[in-house]
Amino acid sequence: PKGVNIDNFSREIAKTLEEGRISGAYHKLIIVLAPKLNGLVSQHMNKQVKNKVSYNIPKDLTHLEQFELFNYLVKYIG
Repeated sequence: PKGVNIDNFSREIAKTLEEGRISGAYHKLIIVLAPKLNGLVSQHMNKQVKNKVSYNIPKDLTHLEQFELFNYLVKYIG
């Protein structure tokens, strides 16, 4: 069941990203997800969404505070 839930969640993320692309909610994406979830979401994303991804960071950063996440991304993407 846990694996099924993770797969369903990754499909939902991919669907939300597609809806955002269609509505023009973003022009480029930085994706930061734990490695396993990152791979699943990537499998479910369509080509148009994948073309919007500027950076794909397969790392779990959920433990960081907002300012720490910002500083990490600034260092990562320069």
